Amino acid sequence: MKTANIILPFPLRDSYTYFVPDSMSNDIRIGQRVLVSFGARRFFTGIVHSFGEVENVEGLKPISEILDTEPIVSEKQLRYWQRLAQYYICPLGDILRIGLPSALRLQSDTVININDIDLADDITLSDKELWIWSLLQQDKSLNINNLSKQCDFRPLPVLKNMLDKNLITFDEEFTEKYREKSIDIVIPIFDIEDTQLIDNLLKTIERAKKQATLLKHIIALVIDRKSHTRGILKSELIKDDSYSASAFKSLVDKGLVRVEQQIVSRVLFEQSTESPKTLTPQQRRATEQINRIFEQKRTALLFGVTSSGKTEIYIDLIIKELSKGKDVLFLVPEIGLTTQLVSRLKGILGQSLLVYHSRMSDARRVEVWGELAKNQPRVVIGARSALFLPFRNLSLIIIDEEHDTSFRQTDTVPHYTAKSAAAFLAQEFDAKIVMGSATPSIESFAMADSGRIGLVELFERYGEVQMPDIELIDLAEKYHKKRMRGHFSLELIEAIESTLSAGEQVILFQNRRGYSLTLECRDCGFVAKCSRCDVSLTYHKHINTLKCHYCGLSIYKRENVCTRCGSTSVGYMGFGTEQVEAEARTLFPMARVGRLDFDTTRRKQSFEQIIGHFEQQNLDIMVGTQMISKGLDFSNVGLVAVMNADNLMNFTDFRANETAFQTLVQISGRAGRKQKGRVVIQTYSPDSSLIQSVVANDYRRFFGLQMQERHLFRYPPYCRLTTITLKHRDQSLLLRASQYLAERLRSNAIFEVLGAEAPPISKVNNIFIRTILVKSDTKHPFTDINPIIERFIADCKQNKDFKSVGIFVSVE
Repeated sequence: MKTANIILPFPLRDSYTYFVPDSMSNDIRIGQRVLVSFGARRFFTGIVHSFGEVENVEGLKPISEILDTEPIVSEKQLRYWQRLAQYYICPLGDILRIGLPSALRLQSDTVININDIDLADDITLSDKELWIWSLLQQDKSLNINNLSKQCDFRPLPVLKNMLDKNLITFDEEFTEKYREKSIDIVIPIFDIEDTQLIDNLLKTIERAKKQATLLKHIIALVIDRKSHTRGILKSELIKDDSYSASAFKSLVDKGLVRVEQQIVSRVLFEQSTESPKTLTPQQRRATEQINRIFEQKRTALLFGVTSSGKTEIYIDLIIKELSKGKDVLFLVPEIGLTTQLVSRLKGILGQSLLVYHSRMSDARRVEVWGELAKNQPRVVIGARSALFLPFRNLSLIIIDEEHDTSFRQTDTVPHYTAKSAAAFLAQEFDAKIVMGSATPSIESFAMADSGRIGLVELFERYGEVQMPDIELIDLAEKYHKKRMRGHFSLELIEAIESTLSAGEQVILFQNRRGYSLTLECRDCGFVAKCSRCDVSLTYHKHINTLKCHYCGLSIYKRENVCTRCGSTSVGYMGFGTEQVEAEARTLFPMARVGRLDFDTTRRKQSFEQIIGHFEQQNLDIMVGTQMISKGLDFSNVGLVAVMNADNLMNFTDFRANETAFQTLVQISGRAGRKQKGRVVIQTYSPDSSLIQSVVANDYRRFFGLQMQERHLFRYPPYCRLTTITLKHRDQSLLLRASQYLAERLRSNAIFEVLGAEAPPISKVNNIFIRTILVKSDTKHPFTDINPIIERFIADCKQNKDFKSVGIFVSVE
């Protein structure tokens, strides 16, 4: 009997085996979605991974349904998923869960139906059962998810009791979210060029004035649009004052017009109408170098100063791949960066361009999948989730701003790095990779420096614009000499006034959101901290609330009184973008000030709107966090100011200085994109090697210092680093589990184990955290290291005392 191994979207290490009914045997293929039963009366979507044969199917469940006529996941993708699961030490089901859009994951929802019976005298219902019974009396049937929202208790145990009493029954309702988008087209059912016919038709309805007026309007629109066969959009017709729903219905009933539904794409752009810019001699040389590198190596690092025109080089490479009928993946670290890139590329690439990221609707994401399945050459611009799209002919992967920490996925399982995942994807398709940055990651530049990957350098800005001048302001000196107004030095105030007078815009960078970092009592030293996390609360003045940026806890601040000692000597400690914005409005009352941070970009399209206002010069000063430092191109920015550079450096992570250097160089690069600009950095550490490297724009010097430090303490690129994080609400249990796992890991003879230790933030949302670091020599492949780590983690999970401890793995 034929069997199929099915990948399910759960944290399952392996696929599950089902038998294939004879009726499906000729239709089922690897990569198709199938509906299978899993657990008690629950159905889920799985992907066919492979086939097998058994003599006896006893104990195996049948596949319930084949959902696709053609595979939606290729065998190359399946191999890619398998490789990622091995490298990131995670279940294959977790890869499926992040790789497949949720709208393609059909599943059943349990529906509770009330039995048509009268409650007998001998049936006693608890308060909870009576509550559910009363709800069902109103609706007769309810989805479990909807029922849960109406209960302040867990309904499942109660429902089981009601099922035993024969009060209810369960049914399975299958839900699939995706629907094609359609539009209504209004088409006249007569020859609109026959004026005599039209006159006669209008006479037949002349007494129905609204109908006659509407029909005349329809005819005029069709003639105006020159769309005799396609008709006009009904949505366009409805906007007009002459439209009446009843009049339109009468025209349809009389056979004068008809309405046709037309399926339209949510994701395709108009045809291309523009030509790419002509490359400068420096850009042409860079492109030629990249092509020569590709003859011998898979990967090239494009190391170009900010505003050197790396995007034009990408476009040139993309067009050449499209002409060969190939696909290109263009990765950017932030969803917001797609906005400017798409506006630049859609005119050049037209319908070849697709956009994909996590903030898109499920329907749009499914349509991108469908477009790629058509096997036409496409360019996909997207964030890291685009790595899981069903490419057919992928030949080039571009990773812009490759240094950016947003390419690391740490919020959900599995934890993965887009660059490593892209390398596996390129291997599967034999594709090439271009990584671009003005401040490459230390690991990437080390590979280029050693010759493992190719290196191409661009030292000139596009249009021969000079790099901005960088001025340092010593905050300690300015505070001592009383030359500060709030958090603005007098020198910075003068620079802003000069820039605004010249008609140019200003960016103020502060790497903290909120008004102040916390509130502190000056008498007893009490600091407002989150009761659920190991962090202080941030004060947000515009809502007069203390908020935790980790768990979301909000406390309304009623008065300036210390909750510990009752003192009124409560003051703000530290400052964020909200306070910088408030001070800027006070210091520069004639300027239009905006803010770009997580708080102002929560609403859909808000990021694009704020960026659009700044681009169109409707704002004079933009205050922002790191969001504003990442690859955005503003032509009229004359000054960039870093309010406090030291906020970037005071972290315990071994990459803290690297991230600080990259952020400062990147934010400096937003100044003077069209003509020479100016950068002001306020800092307490003007003489530090990091700050001096930024001022000199000397990446190689900084790289050399970092390599010495990492060699001394044995960090990447001198080792492979794996972080194992353990989490539990019981701190004592967590401590025992982490020590147990660390000791088991230390029994190996290949890698070094550090910890278990509490991280700097050791509690989030009442869950305690411990970490274990595994350092392995790069000469040992991950296929030697990861199975050992996986075996010891499995051993820890099998210990009955530690089954409830969450264990998460991050591989560098």
